[in-house]
Amino acid sequence: MEQAKTLNTLRKMNRPIKFFGLSSMQFLAVSGIGALIIVIIVFQNLHPFILLFAIIGMFSLFSFAFAKLNREHKKGNPDYITGRQIMQTTPKKIIDKTRYFKIVKK
Repeated sequence: MEQAKTLNTLRKMNRPIKFFGLSSMQFLAVSGIGALIIVIIVFQNLHPFILLFAIIGMFSLFSFAFAKLNREHKKGNPDYITGRQIMQTTPKKIIDKTRYFKIVKK
């Protein structure tokens, strides 16, 4: 019984830390951008309603995005953003312009 607890703890120790479904650097970037927007609005002396709308907009956008990331994480896909980036950069169809694969196939 004690050994099972130890193994379970060891497995959990090496898991990456996720903040609302984001890695630590991604969460830092999102938080930094949000803070930067608020600082710019404050130092530009814009109307307080603009600041209020910006905060409400960021909150609703982040809530929607983090909910999607949490759903994907619960489905067993912890790296949803990385998977989306790889899927977008991978070509749909590989075209062998130099006929390299044809030569290798022979």
